[in-house]
Amino acid sequence: NVCLADASRDEARRYLDDLGLGDLAGTRARTLSGGERQRVAVARTLAKQPVVALLDEPTASLDAEAAERVRDLLRASAEQGVAVVVASHDEVILKAADKVLQL
Repeated sequence: NVCLADASRDEARRYLDDLGLGDLAGTRARTLSGGERQRVAVARTLAKQPVVALLDEPTASLDAEAAERVRDLLRASAEQGVAVVVASHDEVILKAADKVLQL
């Protein structure tokens, strides 16, 4: 289910709306596309209000619009004090980062 167990419904809905998935709240995950599932995973992570958000390729396999929404949400979260740590090959997300470590 797309809804979050421990997060408030309003907070969860806000993140889903930010990622273009508000109309899918309450939908079973098995019925979502891969990209929708990926964005739901980002929303679930951030709705838990973490101090550190660790994301592996959060924009991989997303279309340009969906990837931009994810990047915008991650940037907004970082500006609100969340330490956003991303493993990515996305050049746009790398350019937006405060620090980049290459392994």
